[in-house]
Amino acid sequence: MKKIAVIHHSNQFGLGGTEKDMLLFLKYMDKSVFDVHAIARKHPVPLHRVYLDRIRGAMGSRKARYRLEQYRVSSIRAPDFVRELGEERVHYYTPGSLAPLLKKLSPQILHVHHSGVSEPPISSPDAVGHIPLIFTINGFGFQDTTEHDKRVNKILFPSYFIQEKVALWGKNDPRCGVLYCPIEKPHSNGNLRAELSIKENIFVIGRVGRNADDIHDPISLKAYKKIENENTLFLALAPPPNMVRDAKELGIKNIRFLEPTVDEVWLSKFYNTIDVLAHARTDGETFGCVIAEAMIHARPVVTHLSHLRNAQAELVQDGISGFVAPQHDFKAYAGHLRTLMSDRQKCKTMGQAALKRALENFEAGLITKKLEKMYLEELKKRGIAS
Repeated sequence: MKKIAVIHHSNQFGLGGTEKDMLLFLKYMDKSVFDVHAIARKHPVPLHRVYLDRIRGAMGSRKARYRLEQYRVSSIRAPDFVRELGEERVHYYTPGSLAPLLKKLSPQILHVHHSGVSEPPISSPDAVGHIPLIFTINGFGFQDTTEHDKRVNKILFPSYFIQEKVALWGKNDPRCGVLYCPIEKPHSNGNLRAELSIKENIFVIGRVGRNADDIHDPISLKAYKKIENENTLFLALAPPPNMVRDAKELGIKNIRFLEPTVDEVWLSKFYNTIDVLAHARTDGETFGCVIAEAMIHARPVVTHLSHLRNAQAELVQDGISGFVAPQHDFKAYAGHLRTLMSDRQKCKTMGQAALKRALENFEAGLITKKLEKMYLEELKKRGIAS
């Protein structure tokens, strides 16, 4: 039987959860049934802006240097896509080459990972007009109010929070549904304590996320400041510049900052090093990949509510697999950290509850099989696959 050609699209192969979700779907998809490809824009940021920021950065502009760092990580996962799929199945396009590329690959299914707003490739009729089936993972619940939305056959949200609280426009739309993000089982049973010279008795509180100031929330740092002692350490992976600044201004002493990485073995060791994940994001989560990753490593999570998105409270069962503090309430957040630090057995019990929830709801193989089933059902409706 001829394989079903599937293309997954993202604007970039960057550090974010969207790109990692796409990578894992493609990694775990049944290659005996599906012929999978990944495509992304060749230049997510216009080149003239990059050149200008290089000049401004050389002249001392901190904002320009910050943007240059964001540009750098916008393709940080590209080698992972090549490793998993092969160079011949990873493609970049420019506005002028999108339509010829899609016509050359001629997929039965185009799966677009996006925010929901109208943008290429869906907004390019000449590029997608010949494709029988278009899926989207609408990460933020925004509505495409243009005529191009009619080309989309299936709209998936990464959490029930997005479907029920944000994307109210999709309430009666039969195309809409929920599919949690795929999360891999640990790649290592080891940890980084010896490598980072962290004693076994140290209670380690971890942070993982993008190094972007616009998502930084100081609640976890303020909470940690209240419980910090000689037997604690805050381990921050890929800290935003404002996080480094806030830690200094708060006078936090026992804190380490680590450079961004997409090395999955190293990341597993990082999660195995920490005792609890201290999640903080000012705009909240549409799903929360780092939360689910900590959970699948049997680590409890402390998080907080946001004024905007709160899927983090959907993943973390308050009082079972972690704690959810009120928005801005760093004292309550600190109390949760203190509870886990003072009662190591409770910390482990919550970690096991987190692991169970992650394996039953987010595990990559399980989630990908659900997606494959949707693909085949939609194709069958159109008489394309049986």
